[in-house]
Amino acid sequence: MQAYGKRQPKAKVSNDSTAVADNEMSVMLKNITVTASRGVARKTPIAMSDVDRREVENKLGNNELPEMLNQTPGVYATKNSGAYGDSKLNMRGFQSSNVAVMVNGVPVNDMEHGGLYWSNWGGLGEMVRYMQTQRGLGASKVSVPSIGGTVNIVTKTTDSKRGGYATYGVGNDGFNHLTVSVSTGLTKSG
Repeated sequence: MQAYGKRQPKAKVSNDSTAVADNEMSVMLKNITVTASRGVARKTPIAMSDVDRREVENKLGNNELPEMLNQTPGVYATKNSGAYGDSKLNMRGFQSSNVAVMVNGVPVNDMEHGGLYWSNWGGLGEMVRYMQTQRGLGASKVSVPSIGGTVNIVTKTTDSKRGGYATYGVGNDGFNHLTVSVSTGLTKSG
């Protein structure tokens, strides 16, 4: 990994001109290991709930991703107009602009109003490995929109085995939903 910084420029003065050396410098750093943290039930001192991949696969159907969290304590998800992506997610009575939503630990809330446009994340349900809700402000490292709590959606990794699956869902008003997932598995080069 390389880090950049500033250093004091060196000037060389001669009779006819002045030359200034480049003031940028780069330094090689050692490798950095990034680790993720996940609350563990009955061991982490926070109010939390997990929704695993099997539960999402069994219940998602034509529903939106926030509706998978309706069965967890303190979470209330609704569809506003019935159109896909119009869901709202409330936690502990706080509206969606006060609930931090992260995908793989990265905040995805809107910067202007703090809410989330679920229509931008249409297909994320098929990629969920697990979802974890942490209720209350103390549960989040991102403090601005998380008064009600935090939802962390962790996506699937590359499958180590070769294979795939396909699903097809049909709903009212001409709704069709096709999902295809193919994995090459772990290759010889890793």
